[in-house]
Amino acid sequence: MRDQQRRQLSWWLIAPLLFGLLQCSKDTEFLHHVDPLMAPRASITHHKVRSLKGDSDIDILWVIDNSGSMGDDQAAVIANTSLFMNEFTQSTMTRWKMGLISTSDYENPYLGFNGFGLLDWTLSNPIPIFQSAVARLGTDGDITEKEYDPIVNHLRAHPDFLRPKAWLATIILTDEPEQSRLSTTVFLSEMATLHGNSKRQLFYGVLAAVEWGCSGGLYYRGSKFEELFNLVGKNGKTFSLCSPDFGINLAEIGKDIVSRLDKPRVSLESRPIVESIEVLYLGKRLPAGFPADGGVWTYDFEANAIIFYDLSFAPGDNEFVTIRYDPDAG
Repeated sequence: MRDQQRRQLSWWLIAPLLFGLLQCSKDTEFLHHVDPLMAPRASITHHKVRSLKGDSDIDILWVIDNSGSMGDDQAAVIANTSLFMNEFTQSTMTRWKMGLISTSDYENPYLGFNGFGLLDWTLSNPIPIFQSAVARLGTDGDITEKEYDPIVNHLRAHPDFLRPKAWLATIILTDEPEQSRLSTTVFLSEMATLHGNSKRQLFYGVLAAVEWGCSGGLYYRGSKFEELFNLVGKNGKTFSLCSPDFGINLAEIGKDIVSRLDKPRVSLESRPIVESIEVLYLGKRLPAGFPADGGVWTYDFEANAIIFYDLSFAPGDNEFVTIRYDPDAG
């Protein structure tokens, strides 16, 4: 009898609690308890700036026709050099170097190779150095214009021009057909061997093609140049040498080269709540966004990484950035 009384008493004590829970479930549909020990914590990581630098090394080889008809075109290169070079000289992350050779197979390099004057990112004022080298080309070169043969021969003779793991961009300016002994397929095979990575080779042709309204003897259709740019596909672009927008074309080449380079990045360990991401240097937030908007970094959703566009905020080699974000638990 006493046990029955105890059970009845327990029921009367528990019933109000159950009723309250049922009422709460009607109003909220469910009860959810968050254990603060199980809640995702903010991710905070520190990264040495020097270790962030991506694969942004680029070797640029100019091949400029120095035959008798190229005087005005060489002058246009000199006049518009800054439009091209600004893409590199304004970057604090791109370690670039440039070389200049002619279409005369018997001539030495004009710039950028050991023994012929270096031109790279370490120079404070590289533009006049390049302009002076172009001026020295002159127009007394071989009347049989060659690009493939001189490129391969100079890279063989000066193997230190190509840096390990650096991209290679080859820029050809001419108003005549390519007349080397090498075929296009053999040329590309040689370049793959010399450089080591055909996927990191870029080709640009600034050509005076008749089909593009230029005068001269270069017909693009059916030429070695057409074959070259068909074979390299997305890794090549052509421009008109006689275009009134010559300077704009040079600037476009510079921009395209820079856009291909791997930018410094930090891969995140987990998916963040995007609005919570903070990138800090010396305790201060660095502005997010693209450089045109004054930003230093952006978040790449597909790569789940922070991409840096400028590291000039940390001029030393032993400085750190801090990345903080709240993980997305959903």
